[in-house]
Amino acid sequence: MAKKDIEEKHERKLTNRQLTFARHIVEGIYSNAESARQAGYSSELANERASVLLNGRDYPHVVDHIKELREERERRYGVTTIGQLERLHQLSRGAEEAGHFSAAINAEKIRSALGGLTIDRRENINTVDQMTRDQIVARLDALRKQYPQVFEIETEYKDITPMSKGPEANFWNTIRQNLPKKCFATRIENKHGGGVPDVHMVWDHIPLWLELKTVKNNAIKISAHQIAWHMAYYARGGASFFLVKHLPTRHLYLFEGCQGPDLLAKGLSSTVGQRFEDLGSMFDALRPHAADILSGSRDQ
Repeated sequence: MAKKDIEEKHERKLTNRQLTFARHIVEGIYSNAESARQAGYSSELANERASVLLNGRDYPHVVDHIKELREERERRYGVTTIGQLERLHQLSRGAEEAGHFSAAINAEKIRSALGGLTIDRRENINTVDQMTRDQIVARLDALRKQYPQVFEIETEYKDITPMSKGPEANFWNTIRQNLPKKCFATRIENKHGGGVPDVHMVWDHIPLWLELKTVKNNAIKISAHQIAWHMAYYARGGASFFLVKHLPTRHLYLFEGCQGPDLLAKGLSSTVGQRFEDLGSMFDALRPHAADILSGSRDQ
């Protein structure tokens, strides 16, 4: 769909700033906020403007234009997400067997970057629906009325698969072995059906909870109790997160606890979040993110 067609469809013109912002987003060189700054938006409001431009509600014509630019790049360079994942998986497996595919892997990373699919640093992905705490409370009340059974948390115990085996256990062990200084973490041996997250952390006076998930594709398994727990905790000022590891790429994705319903409904690729290449960059963002939630600055 051409620019003119998009404008006619939505009956809205794409401004020069919006066009520049879309181009930077597709190029993948800058983060969402920096793309907004580069497009000429105020530095103080860059993060907010990027969120509004990408949420799909306020400026749907901008989102459609970005989609069209990405599809054009895919057609031009022959680069698709699925194709890259398959190719990188083959190279990774070959590297393990032969031990000399680093040059090929780097070439594929460059090819992905040219296609606007990846960048070699942390970035905000997709849109950012910035809900205030009052909005979260209102949404929680609406969910309570719509799904009352979710909030009737039973007190009986049940047997669940322990976290001592499998990919989530390996994920926890990797986190535990790479904790930052002044960070104390405890894995919760949870055999209760109340939705309490896997890991509790206290990091230099900042308390937070992590629900660890590992996935092989887009779908994320989240129980109704986990959603209810996270939304109730967030609505009352607590900092909790879903930390998801995508096993094929080893990328890490961080989502706020209040995003449980979106994760369950939309999956990994269509939900607000931050993507990280490694644990170090994730930890760099985690504590200030939790501090923002606890201070209430996310509501401003």
